[in-house]
Amino acid sequence: MNGQSVHQIYCNNADTLMCSEKTLYNYIDAGFFDARNIDLPRKVRYRPRRKKKEFKVDRGCHIGRSYEEYQKLLNKKTDIHPAQFGLQLSQRYIEGEVCQ
Repeated sequence: MNGQSVHQIYCNNADTLMCSEKTLYNYIDAGFFDARNIDLPRKVRYRPRRKKKEFKVDRGCHIGRSYEEYQKLLNKKTDIHPAQFGLQLSQRYIEGEVCQ
């Protein structure tokens, strides 16, 4: 790297490099180049960021809730009258500017 930062190398050779600066850092991290993370003073100085845990949904709540089972429930119980609607209030309506 001859004492130059990855950013400086990318700026000087942006027309010949067919990837982004972030990709260059990922390649150095993966060991594709002769340069290592120890050659990057700022990268060694900072701790790696924590990764958020992946949110896992319990799929057990979906058992018995398919559309076919919903149709069966409607056919079985005649006293159910499903209704579907949406309500959206504007800010003018909430503040009372709309005529009633």
